[in-house]
Amino acid sequence: MKDRNPPELRFSPNPNSAHLVDWRPWDQAALEEAKRKDRLILLSISAVWCHWCHVMDESTYSKKEIIDIINENFIPVRVDADMRPDVDNMYNQGGWPSTVFLTPDGEIVHGGTYIPPDDMFVRLERLIELYPAKRSMIESRFSDVKRELEMMKPTNIAPSTEQLRKVLNIIEESFDWTHGGFGSSQKFPNTDAIDLLTAQYSDSGNTKFREMVSITLGKMASGDIFDHVEGGFFRYSTKRDWSIPHYEKMLADNAGIIKNYLIASAVLDEPWMTNIAERTMKYVLDNLTDLKMYRFFGSQDADESYYIKNDRKGLKVPFIDKTTYTDSNARMISTLTYSYCLNGNYEHLALAERSAFFINESMYSPSAGVKHYYTGDTGFLSGVLSDNVLHAISLLDLYNVTGNNSYLRIARGISDLLIKDFFIEDVDRFRPSLNTTGTSPLHTGTLNDYNTCLVNFRVSLLFARLHYHLNLDEYLNTANKVLSSFGDIFDAYLPAAPVYGLALRWLFGDPLIFIIVAGQEVGSNFIGQIRKIHHPEKVVRLLSPDVDRTVIEDLGLPANVNAAYICEGKRCSRPVTEPDMIEREMQAFLKS
Repeated sequence: MKDRNPPELRFSPNPNSAHLVDWRPWDQAALEEAKRKDRLILLSISAVWCHWCHVMDESTYSKKEIIDIINENFIPVRVDADMRPDVDNMYNQGGWPSTVFLTPDGEIVHGGTYIPPDDMFVRLERLIELYPAKRSMIESRFSDVKRELEMMKPTNIAPSTEQLRKVLNIIEESFDWTHGGFGSSQKFPNTDAIDLLTAQYSDSGNTKFREMVSITLGKMASGDIFDHVEGGFFRYSTKRDWSIPHYEKMLADNAGIIKNYLIASAVLDEPWMTNIAERTMKYVLDNLTDLKMYRFFGSQDADESYYIKNDRKGLKVPFIDKTTYTDSNARMISTLTYSYCLNGNYEHLALAERSAFFINESMYSPSAGVKHYYTGDTGFLSGVLSDNVLHAISLLDLYNVTGNNSYLRIARGISDLLIKDFFIEDVDRFRPSLNTTGTSPLHTGTLNDYNTCLVNFRVSLLFARLHYHLNLDEYLNTANKVLSSFGDIFDAYLPAAPVYGLALRWLFGDPLIFIIVAGQEVGSNFIGQIRKIHHPEKVVRLLSPDVDRTVIEDLGLPANVNAAYICEGKRCSRPVTEPDMIEREMQAFLKS
């Protein structure tokens, strides 16, 4: 599938004149035009679900004098944050909208978020006066910064269990014991922190971890961030008590939250959490799911006038972005898979498999990995790290419950591609995207460092998991290198730190590994019983006597006996030849 001009120019659904600005999409032609005309680029990063983006379209970008001054003096470029996460990560100024003024080479001269009309007019006038007069000074400043950055080297600190304790301490220190969640002002659900705390409680039985999970999920469910009429969670609340939310609903957020409630319900034995998970799942399946093509939509717009009403019959339903994004789709695939594991809902597994098939068939190629988004009948934008990582993780989740080797094969193919194309050996880190932006600014936006940390932690988690599925040290060694390169700054970005902790659990814990020696049919019977067993780090390896005989022999196992073996650390159980004996044998094995 060849990329064509992507449909990125989207505006407020309310009356506005923002389209009269002569917007270009972000591409090489726009950058070259800026150089040729020697003009600053005005980069507008917007999102279809973003209230203040709509306000800026309806006010600032609808004023004729502002439209004229932009068209006559700047190269205006419009970027949709969801469709171009590479550009958003590089230039975001701390929220949406982001309004960024760039040199023709892509260096940031000035930036902000929402800018009202009067303020925008003043800024435009000043920049028109500043740029030609101060160009040499600006370029000199960038040269100095480049020399300073070239002298800086990351400090490698080997990952350790002490770092895991530090992550948990950071989470506890930021925990709001009154209202749940983390921090003392506006609240975003931190689904990774809940995953980590639930896993720690599952291992240790430490009631402190249980309380943090239970308080948070309880307060979120009773708060205004949860839509008590239609189900589903809004993106965040502006108050620490989960009230006064921003009303957009995002697929990625809801997928992670459903998974939180499902796993916490099983581990904490709290049935009410299952109810919240089911109501949120119903919202997603009713509103953000295309059951004909087996794919999921990105988001539903924030419309306060709609959501504040308890009786919504006859009201215009907020706009749904029917674009499929690989990263959020992958998170939903994982959530549906966990739903099947914990509740036995086969329809959810079937939907997860069909959605994975859609991505594999429509968005994936072995040479380029997965594309970022699909709209109309085409996939767009290869080379985004988070898409590839999250899709590979979702495929490992599916392999764990089906034993279908094609999932493991594609996950491995993606992982090898990441090492080949994304890994930077000089710094032992993965680049968040390939050369998709066409620029490499010395100073990036406020989200770039955080997103770089987060996606590298996710790669480490993927590689640690893949190591146990394939018993190949290359992946574990790479995970170690990456985590080491962030060893001195992993705690600088609180929302990302829990993912570092989750990766450390795989590095230093002892995953529960189920090795099954059998053909697909018999192996499926074993997997059907294993899927009921919840463990934070569970690995399934289905080895066929016909295809994997060498691997089986290297493990010292008989290839002529259909059996499952439960392994932890360096020890394994005796062979289990009856699938319905798996759980009993596991309990005896763990006690011993």
